[in-house]
Amino acid sequence: MPPRPHCPNLSTTTNPPCGRDRDLADQFIQLAELVATASRTLRVGVGQSAFVAGVTESEVPVLRWCCATQGQGGIAQKRLGELLAVSSAHLSEILESLQRRGLVDARRLAADRRRQVWQASPAGHDAMETLLATLSVILRNYAQPLDAETVGQLLVLLEQVVATLQASPALPNGWTQGAAA
Repeated sequence: MPPRPHCPNLSTTTNPPCGRDRDLADQFIQLAELVATASRTLRVGVGQSAFVAGVTESEVPVLRWCCATQGQGGIAQKRLGELLAVSSAHLSEILESLQRRGLVDARRLAADRRRQVWQASPAGHDAMETLLATLSVILRNYAQPLDAETVGQLLVLLEQVVATLQASPALPNGWTQGAAA
């Protein structure tokens, strides 16, 4: 058996896992597998809907946040990057692509001209409506469609898991933020 990598925060010698801890660890592995499988499956429908709406799959979450924050005056680019856990370079690429096609607009904050706030344009809202309508049709065609209440409960639970993991002092820095690097 190859030696385990040393991580002082996770030493099993000084802090051996009990049965309940091992069960929870096993459940987290199962959760990671299920989330990855669900993500791959859901992304097929989102990808098809994005194509119909004239956007790419990677542009969908950015456009969604730009639409969702319209009533609050848009969303700061830094906050958008934090929410989506993407690099600032990749986010800039996506925003510039959406802006070139007239789907989002940027404005500088009066208090800090270095910061940009993004919001969806009318064309961006139209693209998102097309995407949502297309995805709704796809979801209706599943053998056993999920209802909005069940999906809402799942979203709340997953948000709790993500928040807990990202706030965990037990994991070495960067483990939960790997996608943001």
